[in-house]
Amino acid sequence: MRLENSYCLWSPEEAAGIAAANEALAPKLEEVKQSLPPFRERKDAPAEWAESLRQIGIYARSEKPAFSGKKLALSVFPKARYRYRHQAGSCFEMVRRTPCGHRLSVSFDSAPPAYVWQSASISLSGIKFCCPLFREQIWRENAETVRAFMEHCLLLAERAEAALDQPLYDCFGASPDWWLAD
Repeated sequence: MRLENSYCLWSPEEAAGIAAANEALAPKLEEVKQSLPPFRERKDAPAEWAESLRQIGIYARSEKPAFSGKKLALSVFPKARYRYRHQAGSCFEMVRRTPCGHRLSVSFDSAPPAYVWQSASISLSGIKFCCPLFREQIWRENAETVRAFMEHCLLLAERAEAALDQPLYDCFGASPDWWLAD
């Protein structure tokens, strides 16, 4: 069973090896991060300001969108490959074990109390590393927008896995089954 906030103690030699692997992998990791496009390009335009003001008004009135992020994620992420894992509050993640034995996680949060934001983050982790790869936050305009955002996150997660799974294995090896079990 993997425990949250558990720590591994490495010998000085193991720690030095992990640090060297991190340094060797840093350029590839940065290249992959830069290749993951945002869902929406940020524009500093008056039309966007008007939309932001409208959304702030919704937030001020505490109007909660009438759709479930969990249900949308369960319909977007293939059940045969990803599993749902609840976290605290409005947070949850879609998680899977990669072919090389790492943990691919796409985490979502609908940001209470007003629930007008939908944030997502993508990471690959193992017993010797954690690679945060992507983070973005959007307005929860409607279910179609959130579904499209989740589909975008699924595509980016699979792209990141394809680019990094084998290089991470080559640098760090596989994580033991007990570390990844939930």
